[in-house]
Amino acid sequence: MLFRSLWIASAGNYRKVHYFGSFSDPDNDQWHNFSENDNYLEILNVSINDTIKIGVTWNDWKTRDKDYDFYLFFDDSGTMTVVDSSINIQNGLHYPPVEYISAGVERDGRYYIGIKRENADGQAKLNIFCTSDHKLEFISNENSYQRSIIDPAASSKALAVGAININQDIIASYSSEGPTTDGRVKPDICGPDGVSNFTVAPHFYGTSAAAPHIAGAAGLLFEQNSTRTNSDLWSFLELSVIDLGEITGKDNTYGSGILDLSLTTPVQDETISGLPGNYALGQNYPNPFNNETIIEIKIPKLTFTSLKIYDILGREVKVLVSGTLIPGTYKIRWDGKNRDNGQAASGVYFIEMKANNFRKMKKIVLLK
Repeated sequence: MLFRSLWIASAGNYRKVHYFGSFSDPDNDQWHNFSENDNYLEILNVSINDTIKIGVTWNDWKTRDKDYDFYLFFDDSGTMTVVDSSINIQNGLHYPPVEYISAGVERDGRYYIGIKRENADGQAKLNIFCTSDHKLEFISNENSYQRSIIDPAASSKALAVGAININQDIIASYSSEGPTTDGRVKPDICGPDGVSNFTVAPHFYGTSAAAPHIAGAAGLLFEQNSTRTNSDLWSFLELSVIDLGEITGKDNTYGSGILDLSLTTPVQDETISGLPGNYALGQNYPNPFNNETIIEIKIPKLTFTSLKIYDILGREVKVLVSGTLIPGTYKIRWDGKNRDNGQAASGVYFIEMKANNFRKMKKIVLLK
């Protein structure tokens, strides 16, 4: 999606690792050759009691019925034994076609996958993707990726959007992860999937469902203030998130977090005449507070800003802001939760704001 010249791209639905390649059958035995005459692609790092979760999709769209089947093999002393298979009859109703295997590992040894052409012309471009914590045998730079963020989402100029399961606040099992092949953190942000809309009923899934939410938010922010640059919009979106996952800050699973514009609401349009003249940290209100409190800060120019909560012993409790803010006055909400999303204990806390050479602290009281 192009917003002005800000590209907002779905991160992809290939989760951790994937193989990409055109169907090849030089020996005409109906089986895809992953390299030369090798019909099998090995799944690495497999242990007993694991669950192998792996799928394949291809570029046949809605009204077509090109059919490929998907097999999981176990190398039984040199004999390839079928452990599981996905042999759905593609009738053109699934968009796009997909075969998927979820199989428990009961025997120690080597496991492989294979793709068979059942009712197709052999012209498909195949995508094989893992949703379990396994890797695929490396074939070549052209066909194999140890990370699943690819173009256009991998571009440094594209805001890559991952998908969050809206009912559980966890990353969707298929949402692609970073880093990019050159080591950059991706995705950049996450949006919800599994939501209702007028186009796809009853629910729309995937990063293609999440990306329009982010594009819509960017549109609203631009409508609010048409002087905002693409860099401003990008920074504002990445700031307006709930940080999820075990890693604090931006990571290769959730990006900066899931978008929540209510966290960074400008008090007024940042027109030139309304810009704050100085940095400022206001006293939170209410104070003391029970369920949540609002902290007002003022930013006179584009600045990397941090706003953190500390306990009375100086230990970091919560990072509320850590990113570049555009000029304006902001209301930042703290719901009394700590960095692990648990409830902070009643007591005295301190808010610290840092921006450029500005540093200010305020005392706040949480009562439960």
